[in-house]
Amino acid sequence: MGAAFRWAALAVAASAVLWLAIRTEAPFEPAMESYHLALRGRLPLEVQTGNAPELEAFYAARRSAGVPSHVVDLSPAGFRLLGGGLRQVGQQTVRLTLYSDGRSFIVCDFRHPDAYDGPMPEAGKPVTFTSGGLSFVVQRMGDEICILASRMPLFRMVALLTGA
Repeated sequence: MGAAFRWAALAVAASAVLWLAIRTEAPFEPAMESYHLALRGRLPLEVQTGNAPELEAFYAARRSAGVPSHVVDLSPAGFRLLGGGLRQVGQQTVRLTLYSDGRSFIVCDFRHPDAYDGPMPEAGKPVTFTSGGLSFVVQRMGDEICILASRMPLFRMVALLTGA
């Protein structure tokens, strides 16, 4: 009876872990290929610029695609803006903005809450996790969700972004 109980407990635990893994990856799965391309510096950027207002104007002109126009300033963390663009992923238009500190890349995917199905952060409080070989910091900014993804370890990404 002891061995059967251990196997049953193991099966329940494995099912819970599998469900959490699937649930965590689900909102990012369609865009994951684009994230990986961007983080390898291989995603063609429609606008190559270090000028945030120029990139915001590009996004604003495409509001009909349902993308937010705000561009995050990651310069306090040592990351400079490289540019951005739009990518069609299934039925959704994904807005990707790319940053680099010369060593690592961070890609920002801004979405409206109705186009986001991941762990929903409270206003101003980031949610951090890893999925698909990437580190994520997700933060609600007003009526938008800011998804930052990087290939760097999560502890390093969080330390750079928070100054800790």
